[in-house]
This record gives sequence, structure tokens and C-alpha cells, in this order.
Amino acid sequence: MLLILSLLYLVRGGIHAAPTAPLFPRDTSTLNLSPPACTCPDQRTIWDILWSCLSTLFACSWVAVHPNIPAPGAKWWHVALTRLELMVWAIIAPEMMILWAMRQWLGARELEKTYKAPRSGCQTDKGWTKTHGYFLQMGGFMLFEGNTRKGVLSHRTLEALLEEDKIKFPNITEEEIQDRSKGDALSKTLVIGQTTWFIAQCISRKAQGLVTTELELVTLGFAVLNAFMYYFWWNKPLGVRTSVPVYLLDTPTDNIDSTDIYVDHENDRSRTTAETFKTIGFGRHHVNMIRLSPGKLKGADKLTLIVDELIILSNIFYLSPVNAVVAIFRKLADMPAPGGDSSFIATGAMQVHTFYAMSTTDRKDSSLNGCVSLIGMVFGAIHCAGWNFLFPSRAELILWRISSFVITAVPLSMAWGIALYLVRMLHPTSHFVEEVRRGLMELMDFNTASTSSVLVSGIPLYVLARFTLLAEAFIALRNLSPSALAVVRWTSFLPHI
Repeated sequence: MLLILSLLYLVRGGIHAAPTAPLFPRDTSTLNLSPPACTCPDQRTIWDILWSCLSTLFACSWVAVHPNIPAPGAKWWHVALTRLELMVWAIIAPEMMILWAMRQWLGARELEKTYKAPRSGCQTDKGWTKTHGYFLQMGGFMLFEGNTRKGVLSHRTLEALLEEDKIKFPNITEEEIQDRSKGDALSKTLVIGQTTWFIAQCISRKAQGLVTTELELVTLGFAVLNAFMYYFWWNKPLGVRTSVPVYLLDTPTDNIDSTDIYVDHENDRSRTTAETFKTIGFGRHHVNMIRLSPGKLKGADKLTLIVDELIILSNIFYLSPVNAVVAIFRKLADMPAPGGDSSFIATGAMQVHTFYAMSTTDRKDSSLNGCVSLIGMVFGAIHCAGWNFLFPSRAELILWRISSFVITAVPLSMAWGIALYLVRMLHPTSHFVEEVRRGLMELMDFNTASTSSVLVSGIPLYVLARFTLLAEAFIALRNLSPSALAVVRWTSFLPHI
């Protein structure tokens, strides 16, 4: 992907934007359509704007996201598709990616405290840092019984096996883990430099009274959120492909339960697969019937097969697209769910969940949800800064305002945890605080159904609003004012891609 962007950069001098037909009737009353007096060399082109924004979006959605370790023997294209999926989620719901990073950050800190760096006079310390904590949550330790893989180790399984002296503590240094990483401080600094340059450019354009395009405003939101993501993932290894083996010690077979030593959760892959078939509309009976040869069926069985095939065709062309959308929303809901699949490791799993992080306490969950709600509101407020921007048509202006309001209001509707957490942090013996806390709890209990309805309807609206803003940001480039093409000269001297 970076190679493609580099090639595009080299040939950008010969590329010019072609005029496109307007999707909406133009409202020329708000635009200064008079041509510029001259074509000055210090003016930028649409391609310059696209390159600046796309390179920053790439840094925020592809380079900044740190995936977990893939399963052993995973093909390169499977790893690339996983990275592409994370890139899509980082564009659609960047707040959820930050929530995932925050959960892993808290887990890494907890593991660091449990197996902290060695101190003088302390024999129980294991020398672990936050990097070790991230590595464990990535699926970095694989349990072996002889030459047989038993599954990735979770923090609970590691602790239980150590207490029972069934394994030796995995001795791997932070330098050895970082040696497996495809990223280092230099590459991360370059990405931060690119996003910092972009933020400085947007601020300087506003200070000098120059017009900022809608695409630059959208990219600015991602650049701001990228700072939070990099803070929480600074010590997390990037692009690790293999795990560290942890072998079971030679123990009599009667003393080892090969099904319990690595089980972290009662849910296993078979149940998940069955639920998946049920979700997309294919029953076990349908699958078994398809496996049979039509020549072996007679009479009613052949008619049943035809009916089943018609049902499956209807699922493919009607139910499957609907269920695919439902699966997307379930994925979004599973990212922050402390009790969902992203907090547990299935029995014998060869890799952790895509968004796996250690489960946290209710109090920490409230603080995480509160922080993410605030970050989401900041992200939406950046888009609301374009409330009075110049758009090619009135309809596009209204669409931008509605979509900006939606992506700001949805995180606000999830901010009950902020107030409740802040109240819990205050002195519990205060009569006023107790009354406020009781009132919030009663209000939340009273509005449980209505709040759930808001969240259920809010997620689709949020995703739709995100796509609308992204599409409009590109569409609005078809008609820019001369001020939008003016260049802030001093930013050219700052290092950037």
C-alpha cells in the first residue's frame, strides 16, 4: 500500500482532476465563481489536496493500527485482508479502535504490575514491561504439549499453569519482542510527523484566513484521533507473525487435563460456527441436503432438495445482504464489549480475537466508555466546524450538517457512564453526591428500554453519517474557491510525505 502511494506521488505531476457532473443542483449564490486573476505558482492543485489527505488517512488507518498475531501458517493474503479490515474499521469507527487500544493499554499495565520489572532484593519479579503485556494479549505465547499446539495462552491460563508448576515462566526480553516487530520508534515518529504537519497546516490556514476543504476537515479529525491511538499503542509490537512456544513440563498424564489447562472461556469455535450458519440463513438440514447427489434422491426427497435450493437462493439474494449488514453492526458492538468474544479466548484457539483485550472491572469499563464518548464528541465537533463551509449546493450543506450532528450526538447518548463514573469517584458519604448518584441510577433504570432503542438506531445512523461525510468530502472537491487553492508557504519547509 505504501509502495502504491509512493508511485502515485512520483507521477502526480502529470495527473489532473477531470470535471465531473454535479450530483446536486448548484447553489451559486454562496460561491465566488469568478476566475482567479492569474495562475500563480504558489497555488496548489486538487491532486495536492488529495495526496496530502490520503497520505495522512493512510498513516492514521493502516500504519497506526497494530493488529494481533495471526494463526500459525496463515497465508499472506489472509494477513493482508485482516489489515484491510482493520483499516476499514479505523475509517468507519475510529473511536472503537481507540477503545480497543485503551483496553489493551490497561491490560498491559496490569500485566506489567503482575510480572513487573526486577528490583533489587525482590525474587518474585519476572522482568516484564508493558511490551510483554501487549505481546500476551496479541496471542504471543502458544502452549505446546510435546510438538502439539494446544492453543494461545491467556493471562488467566498463564497464571493458573504457573501456580500449578505445569510450565516454566516464558523468559523473553523486551528487546527480543521488539526484534520481532516490524515497527520501531523511527517509523512511528515519521507517522506522527506526517499527522503533526497536517494539523499544523489546517491551523495555519485558519489563522491566515484561507479556506479549508471538507476533505481536509475530515482528515483533521482522523489526525487528532491518531494521536490518542499512538499513545496507547506506543509499546505494542507491530506486524509480529509468530508466537513464542511455552511447553508443558513432563508431568504424569493422570495429573493433566488436556481440555482444562488452556480453556479460558466456555464458548468454543463449534458453537460460534453454528451461530454463523444460523445468522446467514443456512440451516444444517440445508447443508446436508446439498451434499447429497440429486441422483440418489427420489420423489419427495428430490422435491425437498429443490425447495431447499430455492430457499438458499432467496437467502443469497435477499437475506444474506441484510444479515451481512447485521453482522457489521454486531462486529461494531463486539469491539467494546467487555463480556463479548473480544474479551475471551476460545478453547484451543490458534489466535486471539481480532479485537481481543483483557477483560476489565466495571469501574474501569465506565471510565473507558466515558473517555471514548468524549473522544467521539471531539471527533464529531471537528466535523461540525464545517457547519458554515461553502458547498456547491444547499442540499450538500444540509447533508453535512445533519451527518456532523449525528456523529456528535451518538457518542453523547452513550455518555451516561461519564456522569455515573464521576459521581462514583466523589466522596461516597456526601448526601448530595448520594442523591445525585441515586437519581442517575433511577433515570438509567427508567430509560433502559429507550436508551437501548437509541443505541440500536444510533449505530446504523452513525455508520450512514460517516459514509455520507466521507463521500461528500470528495464530491465537494469538484468546485473549490481560489482561497481553498492558496498555499500556506511555511508548511512547505516542514518534513512531510
